[in-house]
Amino acid sequence: MVLLGVYRDGDIPMEEVVEEMWAYLHSVFDLDDVPADKLAFHHSLVDGSLRRAFDLLEELGTVRVVDVVEVPTAYGGTDRSGGVVGLTPLGQWAVQRVASRLTPAPVVGALREATATELLAATSDVSEAEATAEIEVWIEHHGDEAAPQLVEALRTADETGRGLGFRALLRIGPGAAEAVNRLADDPRLAPYVTVWRIDALAGSPEDMDCAGDSERFVRLLAAVIELWGPAAALGAWAGPAAGADGLRSMVDQAWRVQLPETEQVLAAIGSGHPDRSIAKAARKAVFKYRTAG
Repeated sequence: MVLLGVYRDGDIPMEEVVEEMWAYLHSVFDLDDVPADKLAFHHSLVDGSLRRAFDLLEELGTVRVVDVVEVPTAYGGTDRSGGVVGLTPLGQWAVQRVASRLTPAPVVGALREATATELLAATSDVSEAEATAEIEVWIEHHGDEAAPQLVEALRTADETGRGLGFRALLRIGPGAAEAVNRLADDPRLAPYVTVWRIDALAGSPEDMDCAGDSERFVRLLAAVIELWGPAAALGAWAGPAAGADGLRSMVDQAWRVQLPETEQVLAAIGSGHPDRSIAKAARKAVFKYRTAG
């Protein structure tokens, strides 16, 4: 369990490991009646035992311990203090496999052999930080095949998996462009392709221009909201997406678009746009959309 803590938290000061072990022993044994001098002696034994254990693991090649301060003693020994302990790649590999048998908690790397579809489904049920770490390990493991596999999985992914998949493709970067472009012929996914191209610096401002096409405008802003949130949609995308029509004109047209995303997009503009006249027009458009339905 000490190694699992190092695995999850990264490099840990040795004193912190010792104090956590000492606190654990206090929770297991009743030490209230033990004299203070004996407690201090046993504390030093715990410190020494942990350091010897890490010495052996370091010889095995599973951990590395750095920044230890060694001071010779009067009797020919050495007092050691300080130090930071971390796992080597071999140690990470070992902990992943041992921990998966000991704890139900997610272990990063457990999905490295999964298909892209399985990856997106599994990471949809964990925290964002855990999902990001798991996907990064998966991408590294699959190398050049990661982008094509993610692209195919996106065709059947749900909303959460879609967001995870496109953000994963952004982490891969421009090298995923050829694979991502295969999704441009899917009306549902084409807006996400546009967002990816702009964010990956593989597109141009003209790709954002939806002038004369209010449905494309709604789909594009909905994709931005799903991937990066309303603030990004309003701050960087709404104006360029409206194009020459202007955002006010586009809002006046967009309420006629019969898509589930229409209300979400108009409501975001109505509640967050800094131009009061545009925000007011968007709120009116939301009302028209609702009554028209």
